[in-house]
Amino acid sequence: MSNMHQKGQGVVKDKVIASLWFIIANQGSYKSANKYHEKVSKKMTPSDISKAQAMARECMDSGYTKCGY
Repeated sequence: MSNMHQKGQGVVKDKVIASLWFIIANQGSYKSANKYHEKVSKKMTPSDISKAQAMARECMDSGYTKCGY
């Protein structure tokens, strides 16, 4: 999902949403998530990064029912 948002493949291209899913994937077992998250973060503003972090927290805290959509 995060790569799809990063590249705009079948979904709207959105670095914040991509970052949100990379953060979540990094908390799980997706070992390459951190590498990809660092790559997309280099293209984001500090405000965008903070927004993605807050959205990831809300998503995980809500049991994955409030995930930026």
